[in-house]
Amino acid sequence: MSNIKNILQNLGFNIETTTNADHVALTLFYIKNPGGSIRWLWPTTSRKPHFLKFYLVQGWKAHLFFAMVKFVFALRLQRFVFKSEQVTITPSYNKDIIIDNNDWALFTGTVGPNQKCILYQADSTAVGGSFTKIGLTPQSKALIAHEKETIAKLGKIKDLSFQFPVLLVSQQQSITLLENPAFSVRNGHWTQQHQLFVNSMQQIEQKAYSYADFDHLHQLSQRITSLKNSRKKVPSGIIKKLHYLHQSLSSTTVETHL
Repeated sequence: MSNIKNILQNLGFNIETTTNADHVALTLFYIKNPGGSIRWLWPTTSRKPHFLKFYLVQGWKAHLFFAMVKFVFALRLQRFVFKSEQVTITPSYNKDIIIDNNDWALFTGTVGPNQKCILYQADSTAVGGSFTKIGLTPQSKALIAHEKETIAKLGKIKDLSFQFPVLLVSQQQSITLLENPAFSVRNGHWTQQHQLFVNSMQQIEQKAYSYADFDHLHQLSQRITSLKNSRKKVPSGIIKKLHYLHQSLSSTTVETHL
């Protein structure tokens, strides 16, 4: 079974080997990670590279890739550059997410305990579109549930100094948020707006933990040990600094918000 078929099955679709009136045929372009797994996929009918919304353009290589993709789409050369695959599916609970919209892109997420897919859908009737986060593991589903609760709490607070995502749809294992172009603007410097945000957060649902309790709650010791033992991608110098920071905070109190 192909990687794409596995992805669609994880999103709640049934893969079919025959075609009838209840089945839907999808032809998808895709780009792989260096390890061979699918990173992004989108329908061949989409005329814009929406998957670039998941891409951090930083450094000359990233800018070059960004420009090349834009060039390919501008000249309608996708079928000569990107690989494609056709699959036949039966829609399940996510029918409205993909099947009813031919202008979308999917990021399959970073492999790990918090992995989730992120789906972008364009909206032809509006300036932006929407992002749907779909939990794939118990941990990522719990994080999505916490995000729902946080947005609901923020919605009840007046006169906030910052904006937060607008929740459009809430499902058992996913949330759909309205795209806000302002959220895609990055700033490499600490600004007054950042300070206003921190000041506002200090007034929202403040809790205090001993560092020992905070460590136990988030399993910090185990996670640092796991990083130390693996040493696959994390430089040893960073591991040592994390360990030193962890030890230096042992007798402190940690304040959290939301």
